Amino acid sequence: MSSIDSIMDVEFDPAGVAVLRPGTDLLETGRAGLHKAFHKVLAQSPAAVIIDLSAFTHVPPLIQMTLLALAVEAAREPATPLLLCAPDEDVARSLSSNESTMRVYSSMDEARRTLVSDPYTTEWIYRPLGRSMDAPSIAACHVADACAVWRLSRILMAARAVTFDLVWMACGPYDLHLTVTLHAERQLLVNVRNYPAAMAAQSRGGNTRIRLKPMAEAKIRDDGATACGQLVNGAGVAWWASVDCQTAT
Repeated sequence: MSSIDSIMDVEFDPAGVAVLRPGTDLLETGRAGLHKAFHKVLAQSPAAVIIDLSAFTHVPPLIQMTLLALAVEAAREPATPLLLCAPDEDVARSLSSNESTMRVYSSMDEARRTLVSDPYTTEWIYRPLGRSMDAPSIAACHVADACAVWRLSRILMAARAVTFDLVWMACGPYDLHLTVTLHAERQLLVNVRNYPAAMAAQSRGGNTRIRLKPMAEAKIRDDGATACGQLVNGAGVAWWASVDCQTAT
């Protein structure tokens, strides 16, 4: 049995949905083992992926952030729906706190019913911004183009303003990387990373989620963001904000 098989039980149902059931070794193996197991399944082009966390009464913050990263990765073309099953109320509450970017359900039956009644794809774009002084304006244009393609004219101006300010705050000694994700047409998540090029696609160590300085947070929220903050780890810093597709004006 491989190290991947020992921490993750995987099965495919007749509809092509992959169900992943992590073992308790997941907490010891950490994010590297979860990434390997997930990518092994994703390479088989499942119709959707459900991660069953029924065996857990606690999910460490590092694993929570890894699950959030996997949700973004699954959203890349071809987009693959990723759902989490978490019957434990505390686990479900902690996972659901990630600004609606992860779909969390209380049972496998509920998750499966959702796939049948509300199939969805998650739109996603990635753009390297380099270190140009024009990076904030370029990023804002990328987001505006994405909003136009995704028919989100209602939030286009808010998304542009939020992105411009995020990139302006993120400018630093390293190349900037812009990721924009639309989750089930409810939340637009804008993420700007200031990482060395060699670490742009992978972070080292755990993520620490912190709030922006009061004036910066007020500015981003005035632009139209419903939430914002920073993620700090050994690789660098990521600035993020979410825009509600239903309430932004």
